[in-house]
Amino acid sequence: MTRSAPPQDFISALGSLRDAWIDPSLVVHEVPAPTRLAAWSAAIEIETQERNGEQPVAKATLVILCDPEQEEVWGGQIRLVGQARMSVDDDQSTDPLLGEVIWATLLQSLTDAGSTPLACVGTVTREISQTFGGLELQGSTLNADLRCSWTPTSNDLSADLSGWAEALRSNSGVLPHGVTRLGHRIG
Repeated sequence: MTRSAPPQDFISALGSLRDAWIDPSLVVHEVPAPTRLAAWSAAIEIETQERNGEQPVAKATLVILCDPEQEEVWGGQIRLVGQARMSVDDDQSTDPLLGEVIWATLLQSLTDAGSTPLACVGTVTREISQTFGGLELQGSTLNADLRCSWTPTSNDLSADLSGWAEALRSNSGVLPHGVTRLGHRIG
C-alpha cells in the first residue's frame, strides 16, 4: 500500500525518538525499514559497542509501523516491532528460565522508561551454533533471540525506544555507562 504523505502523528512519533535516553554503551542508527508491513514504516538498529570477536554482543532492530487502517486490530495507528539477538553465556544455556527472564526484563525496562505498551506479545528462542572445520575452530555459541511487538499509548516514542534499548543492554549483560539523550549523539 502506497500513500503520498505520512500522517502528522507518524512524523511526530519519529521526531520523538531523538528524545530517548540511551546508554552510551549502545550504538544507534537508522536502517531501511520493511516496506510491506504497513502504509509507512521506519527502523532503528541498536548494537552493543562491546564485541564478541567481530560481532556485537547484542544487536536489535525496532521497526515503527504506521497504518490508520490497522487501528482496530493494533489498538492504535502505530505498532512497534522488535527483534533482538544476544550472545548468552554458557552457564545460561541450560537455564530453564532464560526466556522468562529475557521477557520480564523487556517488560520491566519498558515500564521503567515510562512506556505503557498495549497488546505486548513475543517469543524468546535459544539457538546453539557449532563450528567445524576451517583453519580456526570457532567453538560453539549460544544466542537468544527476542521477537516482540506492542502498541504505544502515545505518539511520543522516546520511552519505548529507551526501554527497548535498556532491555537489549541489560539482557546482553553489558554493564551500564549512564544514559545520554539520543538527540545529542546523532546529527
